[in-house]
Amino acid sequence: MDLETFKNRNELLEQTRIQLKKEFIALDEVIDELIDLSRSWFLLNHLQTKPAQIFLSGMTGCGKSALVRRFVELIGFHKKTYFFDCGEITERNSPIEDTLTSVFERGAFPAIFVLDEFNKARSIDEGGRENKEPSMRIVWRLLDDGRPRVQRYRHFLDSVYDLARKLNYLISEGVTAKDGMVVQGKKLHVDLMDDRDAEEDHPNFVPISEIDTIYTLLESDYESEFDLRKHLLTLNHIDTVGFLMKAYKKGLQPAEIDATKSLVFVLANLDEAYSMSADVNPDVDANTFCRMSKKIGIPQVKAALHKRFTSEQIARLGNNMILYPAFSKKNFEDLIALKLSAINNNLQAKTGFSISFGKAFTQMIYDEGVYPAQGTRPLFSTISSLVENNIPKAIFEAYQKEIRTGGFLFNYRGNRIVISIEGKQLVSLKPNLKLKELRKNKRDEKQAIVAVHEAGHAVLSACVNRLAPKEIRSVSASHQNAGFARIEGFNNFQTLQSLKNQLVILQGGIAAERLVFGNDYVTFGSQQDLAKATSIAKGMMAELGMCNKKGFYTCTHMDIKDSLKADDHLLNQVDILLDEAYNEAVRILKREKTFHLELANYLAHKTKMNQKMFKDFADKYCTDVELKRFGFITKEGDFFRSKLSEELNKNQDHSKPKIEVNLEGMLLNKSKS
Repeated sequence: MDLETFKNRNELLEQTRIQLKKEFIALDEVIDELIDLSRSWFLLNHLQTKPAQIFLSGMTGCGKSALVRRFVELIGFHKKTYFFDCGEITERNSPIEDTLTSVFERGAFPAIFVLDEFNKARSIDEGGRENKEPSMRIVWRLLDDGRPRVQRYRHFLDSVYDLARKLNYLISEGVTAKDGMVVQGKKLHVDLMDDRDAEEDHPNFVPISEIDTIYTLLESDYESEFDLRKHLLTLNHIDTVGFLMKAYKKGLQPAEIDATKSLVFVLANLDEAYSMSADVNPDVDANTFCRMSKKIGIPQVKAALHKRFTSEQIARLGNNMILYPAFSKKNFEDLIALKLSAINNNLQAKTGFSISFGKAFTQMIYDEGVYPAQGTRPLFSTISSLVENNIPKAIFEAYQKEIRTGGFLFNYRGNRIVISIEGKQLVSLKPNLKLKELRKNKRDEKQAIVAVHEAGHAVLSACVNRLAPKEIRSVSASHQNAGFARIEGFNNFQTLQSLKNQLVILQGGIAAERLVFGNDYVTFGSQQDLAKATSIAKGMMAELGMCNKKGFYTCTHMDIKDSLKADDHLLNQVDILLDEAYNEAVRILKREKTFHLELANYLAHKTKMNQKMFKDFADKYCTDVELKRFGFITKEGDFFRSKLSEELNKNQDHSKPKIEVNLEGMLLNKSKS
């Protein structure tokens, strides 16, 4: 590559960086990493001795595939890029092998391969056992040294084998051939082979239409198809079938493909690393998801990969890993603005109209379309439904009024979408807002139950951990959670005490219901709380070595690798731990009865409470001594660092020499403890 070409390609890469940042919201750091990691391949792939790899991980709908597609388009490689869904690769269906063969035969390297949904190609099952999948071997070989071995002629092999089988059948029925021509059983041969080119009196034993297929397998042995045909004309019927089977066996030999100059993208959704991705509640705060996702690093991703792949396989994935953050509230708002701007630009380019949107309308899109755990897909489908589907109605009404140009204004007021042009109303529609209906303040029996339940969690969070919930909701659009108390701590680790505290808080919902409504009126709304509490308690006792047992035990029916079976005594200790947590929850809620009832009453009439209001309630009604004295925790503490320093100082004081002297100051004894 000459210097001028080198400069031009480098400039193209930088222009791609700029353009991608214009088109993709909140991905500046991701785009920078993508450009920097692909630079060596784009400029100097001829020096590569193995494929360049870039691993992209994130929650669903964060833009992994879309970014890669746009990247390869901008650098001019869209016709040499091949996408594969790893969830669809099976032993009988290997599109990667077919594509590699095709690319090799067309001399289309360097190429880009995109392995999407890579998380579905797991080789370790949930019990930790290796599950070898032959169809994935070619993928791992591609990732390893870029020299996979493939069956180059798979489609031709089937044809040649089928031809040999048919001819063998004809021989069994008495058909014979000499010098490549049928001499006996001509009619049967013509009928079975369906050879339209055959001369009825002198049919070729091997139809001329099959010569091309056979030549593909024997290209290295014959200079041309004509030479191959000449050889076939020297054979009788027995020799011909033997010749075809030799060609078939030769075609079975795999060929090594040199894909070392390629770029391989590996795209994966790792729920084990992004644990919050399971929470599909649309009322969950997007900023919370964003903060949590930014705490995830390569070690967490590799730990998640270890649950799906072997150590050797993970090593082949390398360290060029780009981790996508979840979108924040502002990111979603910017995405809405970007998408609406694109719709306006498209409308202006193709019609005489433009389109703008009121604040209430864009807020409606956010409220209805944002599911923080699911990224852009629900949002874009909502925009399509509320905006793009209504544009034809607006244009039709404008034409009806003989208006051919102008600016549409989409707004939302009085629970209706109102479309106007130049101040004149054209359309008034009642949208089908499913989430808005679910979020309505119902003030019914269910809201009262949820209010008592969530207030119980909130009170215990304040008294046990001195943490104020970010938000409490007694009405939610989620079908799984009627409400929730969103509690966020400041430590990224757990201790025995913090887990015990968590058990108390989780028992707060059912304890609150029993105290307020009575034992006979407890609802089934505590199922998730109890399941999570049980899981934590089992982990503390059986798996984390936090209590009496110091090994790793399994409490499930599955045979988990490197684990012991839990006995009845251990499981009984789990019950004791849960009972203690429940009793502590009841004790605190009885003490904080006024605080709890005031919170519950507010939430029974209002759908939510923010953190500031909760703190105001706590100041007014909470009696907890620790909380009154020290207040709510607002940042990460320094207990462990302080404790380490304290113990170090004690040890240093203890290890200093002790000196005894008499009244005259004479040295009597010197010793070390």
